[in-house]
Amino acid sequence: MDSATLAVRRSFPAAAPAAASDDDAAPLTSAGGRPQREQLTSFGHFRAIVAQVMRLHAVEWTIVGLSVADFVFVLLQIGWTLMRDPQCACDEDCTEEEPLWFKLCGYASLAITSLFLVEIPLDLIGFGFDFYLTQRFHWLHVLDASVVVVAFCLEVAVDSISLCL
Repeated sequence: MDSATLAVRRSFPAAAPAAASDDDAAPLTSAGGRPQREQLTSFGHFRAIVAQVMRLHAVEWTIVGLSVADFVFVLLQIGWTLMRDPQCACDEDCTEEEPLWFKLCGYASLAITSLFLVEIPLDLIGFGFDFYLTQRFHWLHVLDASVVVVAFCLEVAVDSISLCL
C-alpha cells in the first residue's frame, strides 16, 4: 500500500472499508480469486497529496516566514507614510515621490497576500470542510481565511484608487 493511500485512510476514515463483524474481516476478492486492492479516485489521490504537502513543516514555516515578511513590509509602508513631511501633503505642490523601496514593499505585500489567497483553496481541497467547520480551533482557520480575503480586497482597492489619483 502506497503512502498516499495510507494518508487518505488516516485523514479520511470513511474512505477505508469498515468490517462489520469478524466474518466480514476477510479480504475482498475479485473474480479471479485474488485480493482486490482498494482504488482511490484520482481526486482522492490528489487530495491526499495536497494534504501531505500542506502538513509539511517546510510549508508551515514558509507560511510563518511569509507572514512575518508581510508584517515588516506593511510596517515599513505605514512608517514612511507617517514620517514623511506633513507640510508637503497639505500644500500639494511637493515634488516628493514615493521611493522605489516603498513601491517594492507594496508589490511584495500584494504578492504574499496572493499566495495566502491560494493557500485557502489548497487547505479546503486537502483537508475538506471539516478543517474550517468542525476541527479544534476551526474558528481560527475561518478567521484567518476571512482576514486574508479582506486584506487582499483592500490592497487591490487601495492600489487601484491610488493609481486613479
